[in-house]
Amino acid sequence: MTGPQPPLSGAVIDTVMKQEQLRLHGLGFAASAAASAALGLVLVIVQSRLFATPILAAWLSGLLLVVLARIAVGLAHRRAGSAGASVQTWLRRYRGIFGLHGLVWAAAGRLLFPPTDPTHQILLVFALTGICVSALTFNAFDPTAASMFSVPTLSALVARLFAQGDEFSAAMGGWCWCW
Repeated sequence: MTGPQPPLSGAVIDTVMKQEQLRLHGLGFAASAAASAALGLVLVIVQSRLFATPILAAWLSGLLLVVLARIAVGLAHRRAGSAGASVQTWLRRYRGIFGLHGLVWAAAGRLLFPPTDPTHQILLVFALTGICVSALTFNAFDPTAASMFSVPTLSALVARLFAQGDEFSAAMGGWCWCW
């Protein structure tokens, strides 16, 4: 019969947490990338009456490139398994691509913002806040990665809304910042 186990040290807990974060990144990258691509396509279709095709195509191309990069990181991690790079290296890769993904969505908040069409502004706000809520929810296991995605996306949108200078846009900007 053994007695109570000694408490785990902070370093052991940190290592186990990082290993679990890495495992969860490896499980969720494909669904997350597919959902982002689908939402991006819907957003481009919705905004297509208001923006020139080259702007829409450039943004969508950027989104698809970063989505493919996320898939490439996930597949490389899956192939490598426990061999090769360290847990910290793989976390940096996942987080880095997550940050780039957030920057592409942040660009949508600037490039696809229709200054004279409140209806399409609201649709853009729903798309961007929705994808950020998804990122924060489905990546709650890694707050660093979730923030690297959401902070740039929402910051660009909120800045653009406040730059409009009207009460309606300021209210939407405040609402977005509360997310």
